[in-house]
Amino acid sequence: MPPGQQAGLIGERINNYEVVSVLGEGGMGAVYLALHPFMGRKAAIKVLKRELAEDPGLVERFMNEARAANAIHHPNIIDIIDVGRMPSGIPYLMMEFLEGESLAQRIARERPLDVAVAVSFAKQTAAALGAAHSKGIVHRDLKPDNLFLVPDEAQQFGCRVTVLDFGIAKLRGELSGSGAKTQSGSVMGTPPYMSPEQCRGITEEIDHRTDIYALGIILYEMLTGAPPFLSEGWGEVVLMHVTKPPAPPRKLNPNISIELEAVVLKALAKASADRWQSMAELATALRNAVTIEGTRFTTGPPAAGGPMSSTTLRSASGEVSGETPIDGTLGAAGETAAPHGRRAGVWVAGALALAGVLAVVAFEGRRGATSTVAPSTSATPSPASMAPPPVAAPAPPLAAPSPPVAAPIAAPVPPPAVEPPAALAVPATGSASSVRRAKSRAHRHEATPVATTEAPPSVAAHAPSPATPPPPPAAKAKAEKW
Repeated sequence: MPPGQQAGLIGERINNYEVVSVLGEGGMGAVYLALHPFMGRKAAIKVLKRELAEDPGLVERFMNEARAANAIHHPNIIDIIDVGRMPSGIPYLMMEFLEGESLAQRIARERPLDVAVAVSFAKQTAAALGAAHSKGIVHRDLKPDNLFLVPDEAQQFGCRVTVLDFGIAKLRGELSGSGAKTQSGSVMGTPPYMSPEQCRGITEEIDHRTDIYALGIILYEMLTGAPPFLSEGWGEVVLMHVTKPPAPPRKLNPNISIELEAVVLKALAKASADRWQSMAELATALRNAVTIEGTRFTTGPPAAGGPMSSTTLRSASGEVSGETPIDGTLGAAGETAAPHGRRAGVWVAGALALAGVLAVVAFEGRRGATSTVAPSTSATPSPASMAPPPVAAPAPPLAAPSPPVAAPIAAPVPPPAVEPPAALAVPATGSASSVRRAKSRAHRHEATPVATTEAPPSVAAHAPSPATPPPPPAAKAKAEKW
């Protein structure tokens, strides 16, 4: 648009809005800033170039943007306030005024963008274009210049993506005008972001999957800093779209996960049937790729009856915030092995304690039997002890040991001490018959067991009673001597 025409529009009124300044220029026209004098509301007015206003086909496409935006009515698509012609006959579009910057400016300043930010922008764009596709509208000129970033604290990362410029959009049904048909063989779009079917000029093959390819190019550029296909001549770029596969994004930016790279490369498939088949499908794949990248675990509920996920392990690893389950095999092993290990430890400790008690009881029993049965051989019997015992009161027989009683193991009880029978004394003077009677008594006492050691209840319940020990040799020798 000539500078004189630009200056001529400043100060004019268009539908109660006063033109204040020029915001920008494009191949088909210019955009002006206008202000409502009473409400103070700002608006952006797009005006078609005068030389193009005589072409009915271009005018029809210019009006397509108003039809498309009004039909879609989505928060991520620019709102058209008014459409019409100025007194000079030049068509115009009045749109909401957006404060912010284009995605192209953001990429030029920060390339590449943070992975999470790039995915957020791509998902917002997919939501807007999915709404357009549901109305039968294909954008066909999606590029970073047509995506505007508006500051919005309600959105993730504080930015709301707004899709602009449906000027060459492909409309279907009642939305398409009579003069807006694209001729077969014509190439429309911006070469670095055109799909292979656009590059071949086959209009019949262009559908909503063309926008999926363009969004894949934009996501590739956000993640790596540049589109996959660039060249000095647009013909070479077109040929690359048709024949050359893109370089893997991870080679240019190692921060990209394998899952996210796969999503991008599928969007850039040469055949439209090999791409994501809808914007909703692409948005879901992006969301899943970011979830897997953030947790490093596959998502999904635990199997029925399976182990629960360990929040402590996840928190210690610093990788999940409490929702991503740990490997079910490891969890099951951890839950079943620990209780069995504790039970085995209790049994081993109990067995060791029981063995210690039995050893103490056996040792004390042997020591007690030795000290109570074996009298000293060096002691000389006193005259008082040599007195003959009364004949009418023989020594009572020893009581049989009590049968074992099954009871819990208690503290060891020392065996009862059995007093040995007093040594039989024979008067120093007596007849031969007295000597024989003394020997007879000695033989009877020799056959009587002196002492027995009762086994602990736990042992006696499972083993035969020990054999009766023989009388001490010292006592037997004394009796024979007398």
